[in-house]
Amino acid sequence: MPENPKSIVTTGFSNIHVALYAADGGNVTYTGVRKLGRSVSMSTDISTSDDNNFYADDRLAETETGSAFTDGSGTMTIDGLTPDDEAFLMGLKAGNPVQVDSSNSVETLEYGAEMEPPYIGIGAVKKVQRDGKSYWGAMVLAKCRCKVPGDEATTQEDQIDWQTQDIDFTILRDDSAKNRWKIIPKTLFTTESEAVAFIKKALGGE
Repeated sequence: MPENPKSIVTTGFSNIHVALYAADGGNVTYTGVRKLGRSVSMSTDISTSDDNNFYADDRLAETETGSAFTDGSGTMTIDGLTPDDEAFLMGLKAGNPVQVDSSNSVETLEYGAEMEPPYIGIGAVKKVQRDGKSYWGAMVLAKCRCKVPGDEATTQEDQIDWQTQDIDFTILRDDSAKNRWKIIPKTLFTTESEAVAFIKKALGGE
């Protein structure tokens, strides 16, 4: 059941979901929504238009506040990308199989000229608290495109160094008549499952 507390503080983050984006004549659709690993964090950096100031009599007389979205970027951090999720985000094509031995042929995915990272929608859940009670918010970034992730790993020592995966992405306006870039529910949810259901539905799922 959605609720609307007066103020909140963030206490957690979870459930990054992604889906393939498509647009036809201003009609935006999503397909193939999936949960992307186990979520650690997400951050975004949004650029807006500059203030448009008018000066008269040696002072600021009028101003048009620069609040229009121009572009954005973000980073989502998960436990790690599976090969299937990597192919989904990067648009990887099947490569030539590697014949390991006479009875073992391993299929491959290739980074190369034929790869084309698709546009995607990204959704996530944020846990918040007010007066000791937990709520869950949700957001959907309408049109994004991921950048090729780097590879980094270190050897295991006496204690495990838990190593996560950063995925950088670009945020754009979608191709609908409203040119949306972010969608949030008007109220918070009282359960995490409700917030996840909102994300899945907004990204074309059942």
